[in-house]
Order: sequence, then C-alpha cells, then structure tokens
Amino acid sequence: MIGGFGYLSSSVNISIKLAWESFGERNGVTSLQAMVDVISKYRKQQLSQHSLVGCRVIVDPIFFSEEDYIEVPSSWSNSIVSGKTYDAFDPEIDNLLHQISLRTGQRKTPRLKTGSSTEFADDGEEFLGPNKPKFADPSLVSRRLGQGAFRVKIIEIYGGKCAVTGTSVLETLDAAHILPYGADGNHDTTNGLLLRKDIHALFDAGLLWIDSDYTVQFHGSVFELNLGNTYKQYHKQKLNLPQQNRHWPDPVFLEKHMRDSILID
Repeated sequence: MIGGFGYLSSSVNISIKLAWESFGERNGVTSLQAMVDVISKYRKQQLSQHSLVGCRVIVDPIFFSEEDYIEVPSSWSNSIVSGKTYDAFDPEIDNLLHQISLRTGQRKTPRLKTGSSTEFADDGEEFLGPNKPKFADPSLVSRRLGQGAFRVKIIEIYGGKCAVTGTSVLETLDAAHILPYGADGNHDTTNGLLLRKDIHALFDAGLLWIDSDYTVQFHGSVFELNLGNTYKQYHKQKLNLPQQNRHWPDPVFLEKHMRDSILID
C-alpha cells in the first residue's frame, strides 16, 4: 500500500555515520549504534559506522490516514530497491497522481510544470477532450531543503569531492554555505560548496574566496605560514563545479562573500 508521498531531493551513497549526523533520529532509530545494528540485519553482516549505505532524501513528505492508503499499481515489483520511474504520459502515473490529489484535499490534478512547487490544473479546465494534453512539458521542480537534506544534496552534486582540492574522503568534507544561513544565506544548492574542513575554515575566515568566474583566491597571509605551500597549488585554479549548471554557485553570493573577505583585511 502507498501511505504517502514526497519529493526526491538526493540519492547518494554515504557512510552510516554521515547519515546519522545529518538526520539523527529522523533515520528511524535512537542512536548511531542502533542504526548500524538495524542495517547490519538487512545486510546479514556486521557493519561499522563507516560502512556505505544508499541515502535517499525525501523532502516535504505528506502521510495519508490509513483509510486513504492507495493500492500499489500492478506494474510495481514486490521488492523495489532503487525506485520506480514513469514516462510522463503513462496512464498509470496519471491515475496515481489523481489519487494523490484526492487525498490531499485538492480538487486539482498534479502536473509537471515550471515553477517553485508542484503545479495544479483545475479539473475541467485543461483536461477535458481527447486531444488535450495531460501534462505540460516535464521540468525540474525545486523543493526547500533542511540542513540535513542540504548537506547530502551538496555531497551529491559535487560528486563527493571537495570543490577546491578534489579530496573525496567524506569524513573530511563539509557542506559549506557561501552566505551564512540565517543571515543572507539559505539552503539552496547555489549557496553551497563542498569543501575540505580546513578549506572551509579558511573560507569562513575570509582567507579564501572565489571570484565570480569561479577562480579560487587565497589571502596572502596564508602563504606566510609554515603550511603555505600546501595551499599554493590551489591558488588561482578554477573551482570544480557540479555537472549541472543550475547547481553552480551563484556569482552574486560569491561576490558578496569576496567583498566581505576583503573588508576583513
């Protein structure tokens, strides 16, 4: 039975420890060790907190009352692990979306359309007649992210590698905000960078900034330290960007961070 729905934000492999640090008890258990033990039962082998697991992040979930559960479509496997996808014009997904709209109190039918949230079309307005399209052109829909979802999403879009150094050991990486959250910043991917912890510290201290053309710049004082040579190899190099440019850092955010860094000087 289908007991609710939400929006898939991320799908990435991370360590159990990182999943716990990102979502805590929202993973469905009360402790990190309990999470390791539960997953070990499914794997039929003893795991550690550093073992990798598939992390699927669902945002804006809605749960139905038990009497509103939806029968699982006949095309679904009894043991779906990685998900089920549909063509936008498949009549099965058309019916499933209609059933969801009835249970969420909407007298409208969900459809794919450009916008910041799921769009709805009035019943009888666009969908009457055999030649009327059931859906607009498919498009990506942005959802609001919490801190945990933001962290996992940044790991996903940067391929688990530091945007400056290329380091891929997840335990050494932070999902950094370009503009601090709660001030001018938000949890949008364009306000995020995946940075090695020391690089993150330099970025927050105003000793490293990124030009609007995505060139990495270090403050001169960094090279006066004993470890200066460690960072010279990254100075004036291009940032490692996500594959999809809609996730690239916002040049406006980078410009503001750069101005604030120069003011610190």
